[in-house]
Amino acid sequence: MQTDLRSSVISNRDGISPEVLSDFIAELSIDIKAKKIAIVAPDYSRLASQSGIIADALLRHFGERIAAILPALGTHVAMSKEEKREMFSTFSPNQFIDHDFLNNVNHVGTIPKGDVEEATEIDDLYELPFYVNSSLIDGSFDLLISVAQLLPHEVIGISGGSKNILIGLGGRPTIEVSHYVSALWGIERTLGNPETPLRRLLNRGLEMLLQKSPPILFLNTVLNPNKQADKRLIHIGAGLVTKDQPIDSTFASAAQVAVETNIFDLKAKFNEVIAYLEPKIYRSTWIGNKAIYRSRLLIADNATLRVVAPGVDRFGEDPSIDETLRRYGYRGYEAIRQMKVDGALDGNLAAAAHILHSSTFDRFKVEYVAPKLGREEMEAVGFLYGEGDAISGGQSQPSHDGEEDVLYEVDDDGRLHIYHPGVALWREGKQ
Repeated sequence: MQTDLRSSVISNRDGISPEVLSDFIAELSIDIKAKKIAIVAPDYSRLASQSGIIADALLRHFGERIAAILPALGTHVAMSKEEKREMFSTFSPNQFIDHDFLNNVNHVGTIPKGDVEEATEIDDLYELPFYVNSSLIDGSFDLLISVAQLLPHEVIGISGGSKNILIGLGGRPTIEVSHYVSALWGIERTLGNPETPLRRLLNRGLEMLLQKSPPILFLNTVLNPNKQADKRLIHIGAGLVTKDQPIDSTFASAAQVAVETNIFDLKAKFNEVIAYLEPKIYRSTWIGNKAIYRSRLLIADNATLRVVAPGVDRFGEDPSIDETLRRYGYRGYEAIRQMKVDGALDGNLAAAAHILHSSTFDRFKVEYVAPKLGREEMEAVGFLYGEGDAISGGQSQPSHDGEEDVLYEVDDDGRLHIYHPGVALWREGKQ
């Protein structure tokens, strides 16, 4: 495959127009000579990423050279036909490959336990094995195009890059160890940090993958969530990696733009925060607890986070993880200690990581308004249960008579309302 990627980066804080995006993709389609291409793109839980629009543009310009699209599901449930049609409107059903993190994955390499411990400065960890969807290394494709939005993330620091492939299309052992290692390193110093130990470890895993996979073209995108929908895409970089050149030269600059536009530093912490979860996106606490992750740096001690979750009807996306969360609850290190006593920690590291990420360690309270689960189930896992319907205590969206949806706002009583908790990070500003 040959490419010179002459227009490798476009960055415009006022917004990249559909026409400019189309021209950018068209030039890539000319420069790239690959004949069998697979697109790796976020799943429906990241509908707001505009990755569907970009994937559709890739299909329009590359045409029949696009052989498949693989939603980067990780542990999430597969997208429904309706979700695929809404997010990737121009793809036919037979072009989708639904990733299964439990099956149809192959091993491509392992980072030894000692190296993981050295990278994290944490003792008594695990080796980090890398398993990926088998179609990435079985000769089905001669190029992978990874489309991913970069924004603050609780596991990796800034999403995208190698995470989109190695976690999004990773096997259970990879997801288990990577998430647990990150959780022990600490969510509050991970969030919004482009240079975490896990990022460095995944980049090593990417080098291992590239010895067996085709080259990967990373399309690193950044959106400004405060802008109108047609002006939110502000940065896109195309970085090609191969077994001989495994470093994506465009990730660092894109990550810096994400830090500057997707982290909101407010003047002080809040005693009451209300986060609303869009019901068609957030149907489990596994995904919905982004409301906790992305606001915890802005929640005062002894304060309350009220999560308005009309669509949440389960805890885990995967049945075994759901069972683990119901059994041990969101009780921080107490839950982890009990998992060790029961011999349930090994093999459930991802659930353990999620428990640590979601726990308050008695610093603040979480009250879930989740009528589809109800009081008994919510209190059983350690959360408070919010009375009333799923909108009481915080309206689902602010009323602004035709204006764009507001991302967040402070009401007259000094409460912070976050309407789209998954698209940014809120923290107390370093004044």
